[in-house]
Amino acid sequence: MKREEIIEKATAHLQQLCTVIGERRVGSEANRVASRYAEKVLTGQGWQTRTTLLEVIDWQDEGATVACQGRKFAVFPSPYSLGCSVTGELTAVSSMEQLSATDISDKIVLLHGEIAAQ
Repeated sequence: MKREEIIEKATAHLQQLCTVIGERRVGSEANRVASRYAEKVLTGQGWQTRTTLLEVIDWQDEGATVACQGRKFAVFPSPYSLGCSVTGELTAVSSMEQLSATDISDKIVLLHGEIAAQ
């Protein structure tokens, strides 16, 4: 197989996995679709495959807000974080250095700026 053909095939597989199927977090239908796609590609090349079925939960963002002094703000929860309804002192942190130097015990921590850029 020529180099150009290898690059073309690799690009097509990445396009399928990253764009067509998209995000494929563990437990999601997209993850199962991606697994079936990979199995089909590998068996099509003569590889033997084996599948281990795992019982995992799928996580869905059902929206979240933070209310402070009568105002509500949209927030972006981390995947697989559990919902909660809490009250407490709000502490804002924008860097790893600030996080390391801040006592966040029993506080609601708002990550913003550099630390939340991802």
